Amino acid sequence: MDQVTTIFGPIDEVKLAPLRALCRLHHLRQLDLFGSVLTDRFNPARSDLDVLVTFADLPPDPCADAYFAVKLGLEEMFGRDVDLVTAASLDNPFFRRDVEAHRLTLFPSA
Repeated sequence: MDQVTTIFGPIDEVKLAPLRALCRLHHLRQLDLFGSVLTDRFNPARSDLDVLVTFADLPPDPCADAYFAVKLGLEEMFGRDVDLVTAASLDNPFFRRDVEAHRLTLFPSA
């Protein structure tokens, strides 16, 4: 991935490095942005970030620790609240289909 453009502007390799480090540290297989951050509905002053993650196979306690570490790390990195959704929790088929159709993968990069 050379560069991705979001509502925050271009995200290049330099900006992705800390995100990738966070993902590797906490055993993420994939991290995607979805929701308003990818649309003109995003309000930089008020909107949170919707993030979909897939963790590697971890026992429950380490997975819970990783979940909260990723959430806090992303909130610090982006300076705003993060709604962190796990792929495993997408039970509603309509919501799952919408998220999967309108997401931007930031980790791993293509």
